[in-house]
Amino acid sequence: MKITVSKPIRAIQAYRNAQYNYTDIEAFYNALPPVLDSMGADYRIIDTFDTAPADTNVHLAWHGYGNEPNTWYIKSGYLPNYFYFDKTGYSGWSTLVHNYDFDVSSDVASEYINAFQLNSRMPQPEHTEEIGAPYVLVLGQKWRDKVLEFSYFENDLLKMVTDLYAGTEYKVVFKPHPLNKGEEGSRGNLTNLIAGANAIYTINSGSGFEALFQHKRVFTTGVSDYHWGTTELKTVSEFQNSINMLEEPVDIDRINKFLYYCLTEYFMYITDAASIQRKIRQAISEA
Repeated sequence: MKITVSKPIRAIQAYRNAQYNYTDIEAFYNALPPVLDSMGADYRIIDTFDTAPADTNVHLAWHGYGNEPNTWYIKSGYLPNYFYFDKTGYSGWSTLVHNYDFDVSSDVASEYINAFQLNSRMPQPEHTEEIGAPYVLVLGQKWRDKVLEFSYFENDLLKMVTDLYAGTEYKVVFKPHPLNKGEEGSRGNLTNLIAGANAIYTINSGSGFEALFQHKRVFTTGVSDYHWGTTELKTVSEFQNSINMLEEPVDIDRINKFLYYCLTEYFMYITDAASIQRKIRQAISEA
């Protein structure tokens, strides 16, 4: 059984030099060989831009999506130090979009999530502006991000939400993606903005996943792998009705169980060798 690991060597160098510095990617690929060695695996590491050798039985590819035979895709997750390991990709391409069959006791899930120390993947400022009114939060996404193609609506989400809440007591606050330089909106601390919001609207931003940890009602308007904890809005009538759901209770138990699954079963954690081994053994068994 020959395993080929496509390591994103050039991407790691770019991230190392970038202002936002995703150091956990480099750390993950440094941690991977000892795990493979402990398994007695026959493996080789190549540059991610190279094609896996023909004799490869399991290819651990980086940041892609598709249905290539014997290929599993690794990509950084929504939170620091957590990584995808998925047969078809990430976000709207992942198997998690379609398959989620897991259960755990409410007490176990609640205790785990309530004790979890949440950190944003992107650096956040310490300050938060005072909104001064009830508000809903619209989460922006990186320009030209391919996941935007999964949106259920052609119209701009911010405009849709602004029109929906016009004339109500609610203010609409927009949080741009931190890499969208020059885009107008709040530059305050994301965690605090989420905490004060009555609801969150997003297409499928990773920040929507973060909002679930605060047990907020998250409205997703596009294909999302974390839709199991959100309220999906796929039609105009569903979108228009969302304003009537702000005072309805959120299903915290459902959210906690889904987050528990993601953190303990679906994602790999950078220092958890057992979680990495589990995914690699799964790939080997399915190859």
